[in-house]
Amino acid sequence: MKTLIVKYIPRYERSVTNKLLNEFIKSADTTELEILDLCESIPDFFNPENIEAYYLRNMMGKELSAAQADSLLKMQIMTQQLKSADIVIIAFPMFNFSMPGSIKAWFDSVLHVGETIDPRGGVYKGLMSGKKALILIAAGGIYSHGDGIGPYFGPEWEYAMSLAKLELKFMGYSEVLGVMAEGTAVLNEEAKTDMLNQKLKEIKKIAEAWYK
Repeated sequence: MKTLIVKYIPRYERSVTNKLLNEFIKSADTTELEILDLCESIPDFFNPENIEAYYLRNMMGKELSAAQADSLLKMQIMTQQLKSADIVIIAFPMFNFSMPGSIKAWFDSVLHVGETIDPRGGVYKGLMSGKKALILIAAGGIYSHGDGIGPYFGPEWEYAMSLAKLELKFMGYSEVLGVMAEGTAVLNEEAKTDMLNQKLKEIKKIAEAWYK
C-alpha cells in the first residue's frame, strides 16, 4: 500500500504543521512512502501555453507538439505520482484563511480530465475511488467557533480545510479526513500544548486504523 506525502512547510522544524506530519509518519506502519516537497518541487501554474496544451490533449484528445507536451510535463509527473498512491497525506499551514498558492497549484496540476476526473455524460465523476486522503493543517486563528472577530473567526472564514476536502472528494476519494491545529498564534502555551497533544492523538488514531 503506497502512501504519498505532499507537503508545503516553509518554516520547517519550527512549523506546527511539521509536528502534525511527523506524528503521522511515526504512527504509520508503512515502508512504501514517497514524499513530494512543494518547497523544492514547485508546481507549475496554468499559463497561456500549458492551458492550451491541456485543453487540446485532455478535452479534445488531440496530439501535442513536443513543445506543448513539455509544457505539461511537471503536471503529468505529479498526476501520475498521485494516481500511483493508495493514500495521500497533504500537509500545509493556513495562509490568509486559505491554502498557500503552491498547494492550490498542486491541486490544479493533478485535478485533470481523464486522469483523476471524468466529465463524460455531463456529470463529473471522480476516478480515485477506493483511495484515502488525510489533510493536516496548522492555523494561527480559531475557526471551529467564533463570532467573526479575529482571532476567533469562526467557520465562515475557513477556506483551507474545506477547499482541500472539496478537491479530494471531487476526485472521488472514498475517505477524506482532516486534522487542523488551530489557535497556534493566539493560545497561551498551556492551551496550545493541550490542543496540539489532542491533535497528535487524532492523527495517531487515524494512522493506526489505516495501517493496521
